[in-house]
Amino acid sequence: NIKVAFSAATFVPQIFWLFLIVLPKSEVTKKILVSASIVQPDGTAPMAEFADVFDPSGDPQSAMVGMMQYPNFVSEEWSHVLTWDLFVGRWIWLDGLRRGVFTSHSVLLCNLIGPPGLLLHWIT
Repeated sequence: NIKVAFSAATFVPQIFWLFLIVLPKSEVTKKILVSASIVQPDGTAPMAEFADVFDPSGDPQSAMVGMMQYPNFVSEEWSHVLTWDLFVGRWIWLDGLRRGVFTSHSVLLCNLIGPPGLLLHWIT
C-alpha cells in the first residue's frame, strides 16, 4: 500500500533525527549514524521513472509536473527529499563532532525545512 509506504518514509527516520538532535554525543548515536549506510535504503530508489525528465529534446518541467499526478511518484520523491535531508543533517552532526561545535539547532532546522539547517550550520 503506497499510503503506508509514504507514512513509513515520513515517520521511521524520525528516530534517527531524535538521536542526532537530543543525544548528539551519545555512543549509541555514533554507532547508529557514523556510517552512511543509514541513508542507503531510500537513496537507491529506481531511476527509470525519470527518463522523460532527462530527455534533452523534451520539456523536463512538464515531465516532472506530469509525474506529480501519480501517488507512487510523489511518494518516491518525498522519500528522496527526506533521505537528502537526513544525509545533510547527518553531515552537519559529523562536522559538529569533528570541530566540537554544537549542532542540535542546525540539525533540527534541517529536519524541519531542509536547506536552511545547512545554512544555519555554516554561520554557526
